[in-house]
Amino acid sequence: AAAVVALRTALGAVHRDASPAGHDAARAFRDAADELCGVPAPFLQGLGAAGAARLLHDAMDATALPGEGDEAGIELVGWLEAGIDDAPHLIITCMNEGTVPEGLVVDPWLPDSARARLGMPCARRRQARDAWILHSLLARKRSVRLVTGRTQADGEPLQPSRLLLGLDGAALARRVAWLADPKSPRASAASWTVQAAAEGSFRIDLAPTVPARIDAVGVTSFRDWFRCPALFRLKHDPALALQSAPEGSTGLDAMGFGTLVHLALKRWGRAEASRTAAGQAATVDTAAIEAEVLAELDAVRHESHPPSVHGAYEVAFGLARERLRAFARVQAAWAMQGWRVEHVELAFDPEVGDRNRDARRSPRLGGTGIALVGRIDRVDVNAAGERVALDYKTGAEAEPPEEHHRTPDGTWQDLQLPLYAVLLRSMGVEVQPDRLGYFALPSNPDGTAVLLATRWDEAFQAEAEAEAERIAAEIAAGRFGRDPDWKPRAGDEFAPVWGVGMRGLAVGGGS
Repeated sequence: AAAVVALRTALGAVHRDASPAGHDAARAFRDAADELCGVPAPFLQGLGAAGAARLLHDAMDATALPGEGDEAGIELVGWLEAGIDDAPHLIITCMNEGTVPEGLVVDPWLPDSARARLGMPCARRRQARDAWILHSLLARKRSVRLVTGRTQADGEPLQPSRLLLGLDGAALARRVAWLADPKSPRASAASWTVQAAAEGSFRIDLAPTVPARIDAVGVTSFRDWFRCPALFRLKHDPALALQSAPEGSTGLDAMGFGTLVHLALKRWGRAEASRTAAGQAATVDTAAIEAEVLAELDAVRHESHPPSVHGAYEVAFGLARERLRAFARVQAAWAMQGWRVEHVELAFDPEVGDRNRDARRSPRLGGTGIALVGRIDRVDVNAAGERVALDYKTGAEAEPPEEHHRTPDGTWQDLQLPLYAVLLRSMGVEVQPDRLGYFALPSNPDGTAVLLATRWDEAFQAEAEAEAERIAAEIAAGRFGRDPDWKPRAGDEFAPVWGVGMRGLAVGGGS
């Protein structure tokens, strides 16, 4: 906070721009400084003047300042600002339901009925506010033009705002008929039903002209095959290897958070495996496990992240500590049942050498020659020589292995855990199908548990291996057909490759 105050004083001494743009820039700095001063002190530990300057620069850089206009210019303002703007002519866009008035905000803790009784912002209040703004604009402006959107980017129709339909009886019928009249020169709502395909006339050939050179597949990559074989090739052919572009972020994304937790568990697991291999008993003290795994998390943080970080990172570190505390509790109970850690991050690779001397050589899938690669998070063993293979899961929900791998109608979605058994068999270790599972670390610590696939048997395992060999044969033959029933969602990083959200001119159409 002291550094921010000093920066504010220094800037005020050297910058005295009295123009509107200067006032806007100064206001942006003050807003960023006030926000930074409001951050709790624990989140600012180790933040010096240079770090504070960087944070303020980032915040100001993300602020859009209004440009200087002239009398002939067009001023762009938001809906709420339009209600007090003094321009004589106004064009209001997005007069669609859900925008004006704003759509219903779903709050699981305070439903809209409770918010209304408590006098808090609610749907009825927002509708009344927006109706008042529109009424005021129509009464004060020389001209008001209302524009309603017809369709979304994917071709789905949009509804006009209910504020345009605030009539009854015959008057409402005339308004709707006017909006939907295809001959009306002033309304185009009837065009909502014209042919506006989500894809248009784009036809994208996803198959490269050169043959695929895939000689190894990972145990987790089969998920992409089940979505669409063409997607599998785009992501896993070494000549293509398309991946999503990293986006700028002020915090850890889901993958980064999972990696952080995995690294701490990996370090703890290797230390635990070394102790038990030396003849010590498995650790059953929750406090001891918690202290050690949290120390490993702090070490990972010190090595991978600078001491001065955004507050969002601090939140992620706090959540990681919460999940690792829950891990310690479940791990201690698991060890009390007689299980000890035998292998951690057990890797399988087609080439074993100095680069990956700890890896085992990968097995081949059927007679295809394609190597099966992967990394098993944990292999535990008990006094009877029985083993379990576990994969850490840091997703929000603790989903059982049975639901994750196959749907009730028998459709495959994943082969990861059954293929763990194939990898272990290649090194002479047998794991029964009902001994494969997840060490789930969900967002709710109460859901932390070891989830084994207790309903799997030898028949299931055989079907999973046969499916993996079938897919390997398709890969070896270069057959990566495009599944006509699958397309990525509009926000997916691969959506443009499929032409989702893109439209071309229809054959014979106009401009």
